[in-house]
Amino acid sequence: MKKNNSRINLHWSHIALLFVGCVCGVLGTIVVLQFAFFSVDSSDRGSSNFVIDSTADDRNKRGRVQKGSSSSGKSWQGISSSDFVVSDNPFFDWKEIVSDETADILQREILIQIASSAVDTGGLEALMQLLSEVDVKWEQLNQVISTVVHSVASGDPQESFGQALSFSLNDGGALILREIVKVWGIHDPQTALAEISSLERRDLREFLQSTLLDIWIATDPGKVLQNLEMFPERIQDDVRFQAIVSLRKTVPGDALKQLSETTERRNRYQLALELVEDWALEDSEAALNWALSDPDIAEMRNQVIGRVILVIASEQPNQAMQIALTHTKENKLDGEYDYDAMVIMQLVNQNIDQALSMVSQVKDTSKFGAYQLIGDRLYHDGEYQRAIDLGKELSTNNQKAKYYQSLMNRWAVDDSRTLLKRINEFSSPETKSAAASALIGRDWFKGTVLTTKQREDLKLLLTEEDAKRVRERFPEEDRRRVTE
Repeated sequence: MKKNNSRINLHWSHIALLFVGCVCGVLGTIVVLQFAFFSVDSSDRGSSNFVIDSTADDRNKRGRVQKGSSSSGKSWQGISSSDFVVSDNPFFDWKEIVSDETADILQREILIQIASSAVDTGGLEALMQLLSEVDVKWEQLNQVISTVVHSVASGDPQESFGQALSFSLNDGGALILREIVKVWGIHDPQTALAEISSLERRDLREFLQSTLLDIWIATDPGKVLQNLEMFPERIQDDVRFQAIVSLRKTVPGDALKQLSETTERRNRYQLALELVEDWALEDSEAALNWALSDPDIAEMRNQVIGRVILVIASEQPNQAMQIALTHTKENKLDGEYDYDAMVIMQLVNQNIDQALSMVSQVKDTSKFGAYQLIGDRLYHDGEYQRAIDLGKELSTNNQKAKYYQSLMNRWAVDDSRTLLKRINEFSSPETKSAAASALIGRDWFKGTVLTTKQREDLKLLLTEEDAKRVRERFPEEDRRRVTE
């Protein structure tokens, strides 16, 4: 059971029933990592906020080159990076390019050439000088800063970091530091985190910690899990969660082994379902064995096994059915599908004919739910007669009655007029009775569906059992009256 290559196509209207009364309320929750140490507290020493966008600080604009104020009057519009040659004065070239009328994003490669030339001669201080002399929004130069800084910092990010700490944060220094940390986080994240954590200025410290953690989790989540003690205890569970989520993309089996360490219940439940699905896509046998035996997922075992079976059913439905028939959900709730009905649920949206051919295999306790799933799909596809005929295959009168009542209730709500017209076409008394009951109930609630004669005619179609139920549930004296 290796390499299932496509993800399961889940029908959420049915899956909702799988988790009735369970902790599934958390499934809609997307956990976002927001560390407590990333909040800014201006009372911290030296923590006056730095401004990423230099245009926010008017004092820093004085004397800067403005857009459209090219000193040479030369137009750089249309010139390509391959045609551009940096002069002996890259600072002059820089001012000319960023101050002409062409959007800087269109001249990015030229700006990278100029900045790289300046940095080759003057180091990161030269880049800082370029940024500090021009009035421009930093987002327009992010790619320029990133490319140039990565080239410089890749040699010795720690030295580059120490050098950049002296730069003015409002004039682009913060962005230079951020790009250095991205490089450092790939080469030596432990040292980078220790160095960043020692910074006195809290807003800068937390800004760079966030940057480092993003890089570290994306590139080496396993190492993050091994170094959780480096993070404050209050956020370790969130860090672990994000690292496991990242790890599952490459080594889902290893990620699952970390699940027992996740103490926050919401995270554990969400992770278990997501991780086991990824694992089952790669190695369904190993994933199933883990789901059946791991003691740490006892409280969610039904849902985890069910997710594996759905993955297998998406590609090997016969094998999934054999597995499903071998196992039964423990402490199954009322209305919750067992594993064999879940296989039918997958097939209903994948191959309705295969679902019809396999539905007879399900256990007696699952028959009503499995047949109802197929009947709902046939009804949805407009195959009303096939949906009606399907109910005849159910083995007990009670199952048939429940099936037809469910089908007719839905039909009465969706299109009561068509159901009323077709009711005499139904061949079995049970079908007619279920339709009549559904129409009377709809009329009782809405009060605008039937005439008095139609109601009386429908009552004649009710079986004795349905007639008693209609009298009890829809007493005539309480029916909403309408003018006929």
